[in-house]
Amino acid sequence: MFEASEKKLEIVVANEFGSLRTLPDDFKAKLLTLAGAEILSHVHNDCIDAYVLSESSLFIWDNKLLLLTCGQSTLIESALYALGVIPTDHIISFKYQRKSELFAALQTTTFAEDAKLLAQQLPGRSLTLGDKPEQQHFMFYYTHRDLDTTLVPLPELTPQEHLISELMLYQLDSDSAARFMALKGQGKTLTAAKQRRLLNIGELLVGFKFDDYAFSPCGYSLNAISGSYYLTLHLTPQSSGSYLSIETNLDNLTIVFGIFTRLHHQFSPARCDLVLSGHGAFTSDVSQYLATTLNLCDSKHGSDVNIVDTSLNELDNHTESPEQRYTIHLRQFCRRQ
Repeated sequence: MFEASEKKLEIVVANEFGSLRTLPDDFKAKLLTLAGAEILSHVHNDCIDAYVLSESSLFIWDNKLLLLTCGQSTLIESALYALGVIPTDHIISFKYQRKSELFAALQTTTFAEDAKLLAQQLPGRSLTLGDKPEQQHFMFYYTHRDLDTTLVPLPELTPQEHLISELMLYQLDSDSAARFMALKGQGKTLTAAKQRRLLNIGELLVGFKFDDYAFSPCGYSLNAISGSYYLTLHLTPQSSGSYLSIETNLDNLTIVFGIFTRLHHQFSPARCDLVLSGHGAFTSDVSQYLATTLNLCDSKHGSDVNIVDTSLNELDNHTESPEQRYTIHLRQFCRRQ
């Protein structure tokens, strides 16, 4: 049994800390060792270092670190280690996230236990998104208490690039998922190139560098980068816990939702979660973006798709500055049983 649901660590630092990309290799090595992950492949450009891991992905910008892990990874250990290296006064924002795991009993800790450890290091807050136990998202979140003009999130990015779009598909259609399993009777894993063609994403990501990996006997990970933009996708097609996740900071929502809708139609999941989050006043328009997600219902299941929950959370980061407000929108869909 493989737990495909990811844990996520995101840290944004002030310019005064220096570039995260220049930290010694020992930092990255220990960060991943503590999580129980290792680097499988790597791609980079002038803005991002991107790594496909044995347990999902790692992205490092000058001012931001994003680490996603799956399986029975111990990401909390990596988070605590990073907090021991990066002074709290240099941290602009910190996010640690988990979702309801399918095989929660196999995890070494719970989110509540992780959040208690993090609260000993940072005066953050915890929140839960989603009403149904099997569809909940948990977050521990912190922002600097004394934000000023020298502490601006990711100063090399435009405000629109602070929007993070995530889609998670659960219980994939068995026939669709089977196309990504080992070839019948041959015991061979589909190549990464073959799986990328089957997903048919590349044509919408013009100018991106791709790095992907095919796991044995099944499983697929993809990282794509262009400038400061990233996209990461992870597919677990086996019937026990089939799952696909995709996340990006692309601000062209026509492209983003084009990809999301295509994947939803291709895999026709029993349920899915869409999460939009970000900094800045532009997020006041995010409800309009959410309306676009209704296109997800136009799958072969048609009217059998039901919107089961919509929620909005605004996180208080101890400042009245609207440019620093952080919002999260969650919309969840499922097929009526």
